[in-house]
Parts: sequence; C-alpha cells; structure tokens
Amino acid sequence: MNPHMDDRYTYPFRPQESPDSLDKKGISDQKSDSDSTVRKTTGELGKIKPPAMRASEFVADVLYLYVAGAQNQKPIQHQGKETIILGRSSNSTAPNPATLIDLSPYRALSLGVSRQHARINYSDDGYTIEDLNSSNGTWLNGNRLSASQIYRIRPGDHVQLGELLMFIYYV
Repeated sequence: MNPHMDDRYTYPFRPQESPDSLDKKGISDQKSDSDSTVRKTTGELGKIKPPAMRASEFVADVLYLYVAGAQNQKPIQHQGKETIILGRSSNSTAPNPATLIDLSPYRALSLGVSRQHARINYSDDGYTIEDLNSSNGTWLNGNRLSASQIYRIRPGDHVQLGELLMFIYYV
C-alpha cells in the first residue's frame, strides 16, 4: 500500500510543500531566486477543497486528474505508464492524441494553458512532472517549476498550469 494513502482518510492537501528532490537520479528541484517562485495566490489555493475520495476508489496504474472548479467532478483518468502531455489540442501541432490530455474543455485557453504545457512521466517510484517551457508556468503545491526540470508528484499534490488548478491522485 502507498504510504501516502490510507483507506480511512481522504488524501492530504499540501499547498505549502515544495517538490521532493530526485537528486539520486540526477534530477533537481532547484527553484529560482526570483519573487515568482511561490504563486501569489498560495493562500487562496489553501481554501480550495480537494475531492473527497477514499483510497479504495482508486485503481492501480491509473492517474487521476481532478480539475478544480469543473462542473463535472469526475476525474480525467489515464491508464498506463506511457508519458503524457498536459495541454490543449491544436489542429496543426498536436502530439499523438493517445499521449495528450486535452484540457480545452476546462477553459484551458482562457486560463493560460499552453498547447504542450507539461509532461508527466511514470517511474517505479511514482510519477514526475516537467514544465515544457510553457508561457504561463507550471506550479506544484504553490511552487513554480523551473522549465525542463523534473519534479516528483505525490498523491494529493496540486498542479497548476497557468491558472488551471488540478489535483493528482494515484495508487
């Protein structure tokens, strides 16, 4: 069983935590020294409630993405271990549709999500996320990610692409 999960409780929401270091694999979690390293709305993000789900409702090898404020509170589900891209579809530059999670139905364009905003990879240790040099930034638990750096994602973490906020769960 995943140590972050207990069937009796919902997943924790950790808006003030910084990403885990993955330096044993040569992956960094260094943040820049600018004032923009922590999202200005971190206090507001702490007021947003993650979906109440029990661990028993999740299936192994499925990544669940809950978009905050979505009318339909059903999660976006991605089954499998292949790399996925979070972004918006485009007729001319869309990656393989099997690897793109199209966030257009969630007002992604108006919320500042790039066509290829971030990449999520599966590893034996769980999932990682990487900002793909997006225009409006990627944030993990309120901390801005440096482009092209890889950060670990834990169950219950929140990821913000531009102004689009989502909660991530997996077992």
